[in-house]
Amino acid sequence: MIGSEGQQQNLNSQKAYIRNRSAAYPAATVSAPIMAPSGNTQTSYQEAAELQQPFVFQPAPIDKFPISQPENVNKGLGCSPFAITNAFFKGLWGFIKLIKNTLLTALMILILAFLGLVLILIYRPPLFWNPIKTFLNNNVTQPVAINNPEKALEDLYKKINLTALSDQPVLVNDSELTLLMQHNTFLADKCFVKTSKNAMHFYIDIDNNERPLWFVTKTIINKENRIEIAEAGFGRFNTPQAVAAIVNDTLGLVFQFIENQVTADSVSTAFNEIIDTERLNENIELNQVEFNDGFVILFFKNNSTLETDFSY
Repeated sequence: MIGSEGQQQNLNSQKAYIRNRSAAYPAATVSAPIMAPSGNTQTSYQEAAELQQPFVFQPAPIDKFPISQPENVNKGLGCSPFAITNAFFKGLWGFIKLIKNTLLTALMILILAFLGLVLILIYRPPLFWNPIKTFLNNNVTQPVAINNPEKALEDLYKKINLTALSDQPVLVNDSELTLLMQHNTFLADKCFVKTSKNAMHFYIDIDNNERPLWFVTKTIINKENRIEIAEAGFGRFNTPQAVAAIVNDTLGLVFQFIENQVTADSVSTAFNEIIDTERLNENIELNQVEFNDGFVILFFKNNSTLETDFSY
C-alpha cells in the first residue's frame, strides 16, 4: 500500500495548493481540473470533484503597496535669499515676455490695418469706400440749391449794385455766396460755402458727384485783415493747428481758389476772386467783409458824387 499512500499524499498536496491559491486570489475564478489518480480504484471520484473549486484571481488592494511621497512636498520655497531672488527674476522675465508678445501682436495688427486702408484708398471698393466717406462727411448738409442759376446770378448782382449805391451793406446768404463762387471758379458744382461767426467754411468734393467726399477748409480773418486757414480736414474731424499752418502754404497747389484767398493782400481783395467785378457798378468798390451765421456782409465804398448810376 506504499504506492497508495504516495498517491494519497500527492492528492493532498494538490488540494492544499488549490486552497492556498484560492485564499490568495478569491475574486478570479479559474477551473483547475484534477484527474483521479490512475490505478487507484479505491480513491473516490467524489473527492476529485470536490477539488474542482472555483479559482478566483483578485489583485491585492492598492493600500497594501503604499507609494512613498517625496520628503520636500508642500514645504514651500524656503527662506533662502537665492531662491527668492531667482523666483523674482523668473517672474519679471515672464512679465517682460508677456509685454513683448502683446506689443508685437498690436504692431502686427496696426500694420495690417494700415495696409488694408492703403489698399482701400488705392482701389476704392464701394463696399468699404462708401461707408468710410459717410463716416468722414459726418452728415454734411449743403445750402439750399438755387433754381435757374443764371437768372438768380443776374438778380444777385442787381441787388448788390442797388444796395451798395444806396450806401447800405449787402447781405449775401450761403446759397448766394455758393452761387458766386461756383460761377467764378473752376470748381463748378463740386464745392459750396457755409459761413459762421467770423469764419467761412469751404467744402470741396475730392471724390465724385454721386457719393462725394467733402474736404473742409475753415478760413478766418486774422489781425492783419487777411484770410488765413484755421482748420482743414473732413466733417468728422479736423487736422491739428500745426498741420493747418502747413496747409496755408501748400493747399493752394491743389485748390487754386483757396490759394487766391490766402495769398490776397486783404479780405476785400480775396472776395474779388469770388465776385465778378465786371458786373459791379463802376462807382462802387468793396472795402470790407464780415462773416456771420449763414451769411456775409459786404461793405462797399460809393464813389459817385453828383448822380447815382444804377447801371451794371
